[in-house]
Amino acid sequence: MVIAHGVPSYDCDFQEPFFGAEVYAGDALLLDASSFHAFRSSRKDLPTTKYTLQRGFIERFTYVAYHEWECDTEEVPSPHLLPEVGDPCHYDTVFPLLTEQGEFHGFEEVAVPPFASMPLLAPYCHYDVQKEFIDRVKNGYQYEEYRLPRIVTGLLAFQVDCEQESECYAVFDEAKVNGRWKYGRSSGNDLITMRCPKGHTEILTAVPYTLRFLRILHLPGVTVKPHVILIENDRVKQIPPTGEAKLDRILEAAKHTFAQNAVDLYTDCPGRERAGWLCDSYFTAKSERFFLHSSAIEHSFLENFLLADTPEIDEGMLPMCFPSEHADHNYIPNWAMWYVLELEEYVKATKDETLLRQAKPKMYALWRFFQKYEEEHGLLENLPHWIFVEWSMANDPSYVQGVNFPSNMLYARMLDAIGNLYGDGRAKEAAKHVREEVQRLAYHDGYYCDNALRDAKGHLSPCLDHISETCQYYALFLGMPYEESFSKRVKENLGPHRKPGYEKIAPSNAFIGFFLRLWWLESEKEYAMVLDESVAYFEAMAQESGTLWEHAAPSASMCHGFASSVAPLLYEAYFALKTLNDKVNATESH
Repeated sequence: MVIAHGVPSYDCDFQEPFFGAEVYAGDALLLDASSFHAFRSSRKDLPTTKYTLQRGFIERFTYVAYHEWECDTEEVPSPHLLPEVGDPCHYDTVFPLLTEQGEFHGFEEVAVPPFASMPLLAPYCHYDVQKEFIDRVKNGYQYEEYRLPRIVTGLLAFQVDCEQESECYAVFDEAKVNGRWKYGRSSGNDLITMRCPKGHTEILTAVPYTLRFLRILHLPGVTVKPHVILIENDRVKQIPPTGEAKLDRILEAAKHTFAQNAVDLYTDCPGRERAGWLCDSYFTAKSERFFLHSSAIEHSFLENFLLADTPEIDEGMLPMCFPSEHADHNYIPNWAMWYVLELEEYVKATKDETLLRQAKPKMYALWRFFQKYEEEHGLLENLPHWIFVEWSMANDPSYVQGVNFPSNMLYARMLDAIGNLYGDGRAKEAAKHVREEVQRLAYHDGYYCDNALRDAKGHLSPCLDHISETCQYYALFLGMPYEESFSKRVKENLGPHRKPGYEKIAPSNAFIGFFLRLWWLESEKEYAMVLDESVAYFEAMAQESGTLWEHAAPSASMCHGFASSVAPLLYEAYFALKTLNDKVNATESH
């Protein structure tokens, strides 16, 4: 099947669609693209609307009578196909468990996403979800609710039997919050509509979705049997258990999270976006080395950004995710810096000199881009577009404007990475200078503040009331010079067991504050803290959904690829601590 939305999205590049196929029996080629025929259909397309802001459209099926006739095809330029990782999926079928049924009287909460009112998307949104679905199913419809043991990703399949031509709907979600179904919980239209004739119809969605809960809504005289064909990476290695129930539950959740976000390229989440975002990928790459003992997917992911042709964003900048189409010209300058850090770790792990050389022009073009925003002290000021630090107060507009210190800490680390990758002493010196200036301006009364603004005379003044927990983790994780007393304060007073009296320091969220803290603690060999805090952060997630989340609360994606990197953290900390304890016990026994 060829799917072309013709609308900008984050899960695919905006290019001319094409069809190509080869069918083999062993090594013998049986069919190729010329063996197939193209047909036009008399069936009228159903009006639809965006599925999510980042992906394509709601799938709407109709099986009313229609006819087809053969049509001519035309050639399009052949795409340049790159080596890839192959198909890692077994496409197992899972059947959800029926848990509820009865008369349907509406959803407990409704938050229809506002795609139809967005200027960029309004011309493509022709299906009124509120009027044509939400309001329609409040009366006369029956429902069955199904549940899966954990969040899964795959194609949804339905066997529909109708006494007469009828319609039915499938809605799905990763969670019910406090037992309530909130339509639009994750800012998407998790909806499939089906118009079926009398008799038996089998339906398979064209694209994968992510869910744990499923509701079928239908009129009397209709029976629907659902199942899911999994699209998850089955090559993920089974990790020997630690024997600690809570740790093993988190490790299992991390494994399922990774498998759903690393099928061919890394995705940030397999549902709402299914997009390959930078920064997320820095952490997901750690999971690939752990679960697959490989960096093959990462190679494809990184290479994509080097080959990406994105004239819609500023020259020298990398797209924030790719494949994608950024018709709004938006990008995250911080995410391009994370690319350089990831490239450094990738080259260190793989010794891939070819990709290193291939990346060099774009890495230096990126540095030239940032130099345009350096102020008189060499710090980045008023970066354009979407400055992203993390999902917390650290990303409030008042915290990121002017000279944002977490962004500059990341800039220094990026310059270090360029220096390390290409033997560039000038980049290393620039990194040292940026750190010194950040230290001079940002560090006050034992903590780093988040930003500095110009006063009436144009002097740069730190915002001493803007202090986020995540800013401290940026400093520690990214190599800022610090006194032992600072790290001791952060270890003991912040984190999941935060002590009273630190209300002025805005708390972190899962993405990415929790992980900066944990990876820094690992580097400090604070293995017991890593284990204890990982349980505090993630055990409830693992119990709730069998996956790990984007936020600390179930408010968005609940299967986010970066979060799977807690697995190597936990495993390394557990066995490092076990080894230390065994040595102590052996010494005491003698």
